[in-house]
Amino acid sequence: MSRTGHRIGRIPHATATLASVWIALVAICVLGGSTILRADPAAVSTAVVSTAAVSTAAVSTAAVSTALVAGGGSQEDGEKKDPEKKDPEKKDGEEPDPEKKDGDDSDDADGKGKTKVFDTPEEGVVREKLPGFLNPSTLEWHEDGRVTMAFELGKKSGDHEDIFSTPVGAKSSDTFRWSVDQEDFVVGGIPGIRISDKGMVMLRAWYTGDVEAEIEYRQYINQEKRHIVAVLFQNEKGLALGSIFGNQCAMFSKGKIRNRTKEPIKGVVFDATARIKLTAKDGGFEAHRDGYLSSKQKYKPESFERGQIGILWDGSIAGIVGNIKVTGKLDYKKMKEEIETRRPRRR
Repeated sequence: MSRTGHRIGRIPHATATLASVWIALVAICVLGGSTILRADPAAVSTAVVSTAAVSTAAVSTAAVSTALVAGGGSQEDGEKKDPEKKDPEKKDGEEPDPEKKDGDDSDDADGKGKTKVFDTPEEGVVREKLPGFLNPSTLEWHEDGRVTMAFELGKKSGDHEDIFSTPVGAKSSDTFRWSVDQEDFVVGGIPGIRISDKGMVMLRAWYTGDVEAEIEYRQYINQEKRHIVAVLFQNEKGLALGSIFGNQCAMFSKGKIRNRTKEPIKGVVFDATARIKLTAKDGGFEAHRDGYLSSKQKYKPESFERGQIGILWDGSIAGIVGNIKVTGKLDYKKMKEEIETRRPRRR
């Protein structure tokens, strides 16, 4: 038992002793009252004084007991704290932070407890300005350094008119333009960007050789063998890896096919939709159609250390791209240059 326990334990004992004394005095007064009254006046005076002393002691003891109860412990609880005693939660040499609030363990704005330090100044600039530059419908940064951007082109937002190497057209004769109402309301139709005849555009984002991109494409013409719709990853020299209709892997040079794999093309019939996907990483790229892997091909990683995602179409085709989703590691140096050369938005 602690020292505090011993001291508190004596209080009931003292109280019991005083109670016994009071009982004895009462008995004497009742049973021998006449004797006391007949006694020597001096003796009576002594008895009265003794009784008063006992009463004073009882009052003092009660006061001590009341103080202990009110204080929640013994006199040790009121002792001064030893200035030499260390706080177990405080490290040696550590000074308290006057600006830090209780329960606040974060050092940065996102509340994750660590200040974000970027590998390069370019990365900090790009992360800050990317949302306003490309205006993705959704934007997600991943722990592995990749970023996912999705563009819902069916909303025909003016924020997406200038995010490609070729601005979205406004004339009905443009081969890269917003779809019009009569095209949107074809049975099962989807709104978005209409592509026709032939052409190629690049998203104004630069990636390293670790990227994947998928488009939602709807056909508005009967399928023919000459038709081509491909998702590309193109480098600065115009060489590109491509996924043709999500069925074949192909190498392109300035928009022309150099070689391709031999898997058959699965047709996209009129008014039908297909998801066409390309992945490229570590010297290998793949073609995916509607979530299924269709073809694989090798490439030289040193030739595709950086590049842009794009769409190529040919063969007098006609269709609509409703959505684009890209996940990859950005080339922050090239991306910063792209942001700094932004075109004024068309009004």
